[in-house]
Amino acid sequence: MNTPRTEKDANEPRFSDTEPALMTCYRELAYITAALIDREAEVEEQARRINALEVELTQMQHALGHAQGIVHYHLTEQEAMRTSRSWRLMATIRRLGRVFVR
Repeated sequence: MNTPRTEKDANEPRFSDTEPALMTCYRELAYITAALIDREAEVEEQARRINALEVELTQMQHALGHAQGIVHYHLTEQEAMRTSRSWRLMATIRRLGRVFVR
């Protein structure tokens, strides 16, 4: 049971008067804290995913560079072969071979 207030403590809230407000604040704080913990875990997971994707991207870029080097090498070899004298001299024989194979 509440005791009557004196003028001195009339402006100060009683503990029983503030308890529901404190409990509400406590619940809100607990909810916000739990939400922050969940978000932090989500952010950490996303950071790990980003790192893994960056590693995969680097590997793919190296593989692409290697493949482009191979393609360039073979195109250069093909061009050298086609501009060679023997390739041009054999062009007639290749054409005759195509005619007789059909």
